[in-house]
Parts: sequence; C-alpha cells; structure tokens
Amino acid sequence: MMPISYSYVDSQPVIELMLLDKKGRWNRFLAYVDSGAAVTVLTRDDANRVGLILEKGERIDLHGVSGVIPAYLHAVKIKVADRILHIRVAFSTSNETPRLIGRQGLFDKFVVCFNDKRRIVSFNTSG
Repeated sequence: MMPISYSYVDSQPVIELMLLDKKGRWNRFLAYVDSGAAVTVLTRDDANRVGLILEKGERIDLHGVSGVIPAYLHAVKIKVADRILHIRVAFSTSNETPRLIGRQGLFDKFVVCFNDKRRIVSFNTSG
C-alpha cells in the first residue's frame, strides 16, 4: 500500500482524525501527530460531541510540559490514514488540551515518517 501523506499545517504535523460517535456518524477532528505522546488525546468537548460520558472512562493523569491534567480513557473506533482502528483515547477534563495523535494503537499499525524538509508526515502500512 502506498503511504498516505499529509502536508504540515502552520509548520506542524497536523492530520485529520475521524471518530465514530454513538449514533454511527463519523466526526472530524484535526490533531497533532506527536511521537512523544503515549496515547491519543482529545478534549472534554470532543467526548461530549461523540456522545461519551467523560467520567465513565478509566481515570488517568496526562503528564506534559504544562503539568498534570486529569483524563479518562475510552475505547473508540477511529479512522486515520484510510484505516479503521479500535483504540483507547484519553479525553482530557480540559478543553485547553491540544488534540494529539499518540503512539498506542497507531504507531504499531503504521510506519510513521516525519519529513520536516518537505513538511509532510506520512503513514505507511507496509514496512
């Protein structure tokens, strides 16, 4: 399969992430591809948008440069780079948390390549 490449947005590796809501509709989000993030992170409002009750997830702490932020893990169905995957996403209790695409459930399914010179990030299922 040919790699799927995304152009950087404002010099950052930002891609489209689709998340299936409780009514069976795909919801579009833009998120930073972050190889330093263990999990994919979305916001409190994002959880509401897809019909999740935030506090019904597994409570965890997100550790980052701005400190510790509480979050809740939920098993969801996502679509990224033309593949549908079942992963656990951490929904932050804050709406100020940046949306991040983390490694768990994604980086083991793709070869992810950041090409800062060409300002693209690519996802390849072979390799």
